[in-house]
Amino acid sequence: MSEIHTREIFRMRTEKTEAIPQWMLEPNYSDIRIQYFVGREMSVFRDDDNVILNYDKPRGDYSVEDAHYDYSDKLQEALGIEVMERAANTAKETVGNDNTAEYFEVMLQNAFEDPTIQLHHLLVSMNRFDGQHVRVYGISSQADRIANGQE
Repeated sequence: MSEIHTREIFRMRTEKTEAIPQWMLEPNYSDIRIQYFVGREMSVFRDDDNVILNYDKPRGDYSVEDAHYDYSDKLQEALGIEVMERAANTAKETVGNDNTAEYFEVMLQNAFEDPTIQLHHLLVSMNRFDGQHVRVYGISSQADRIANGQE
């Protein structure tokens, strides 16, 4: 792959309404484009304009200050498959797609029943042992902002 082509393939999205390629949202270990990220997290969306970034050395990426990070598999365990599926369906009906940061933000708002949730960062990882993808949501809510003295 040429360097320019590689940069475009791995370009992180910064607009909530910008489509994220499906292969980035659901990586497959057999896809050559994802080989570099097996066992690591890949930022696919980050709202760089409205956040303070901290370099997270263990992750090898930037994390968003005052956001907490929730893993999709742990959310499904905690909230239940039915809640997550219902939230996903409602978000798809509301937003009209299932491949933008806006969709994931609305999905999380519905899952937690909290319209103040904001998605600041979306990462994707793939388990090197079973090939399953996991999304990592960097979010905050009004309650977080109040607790941190921001509102």
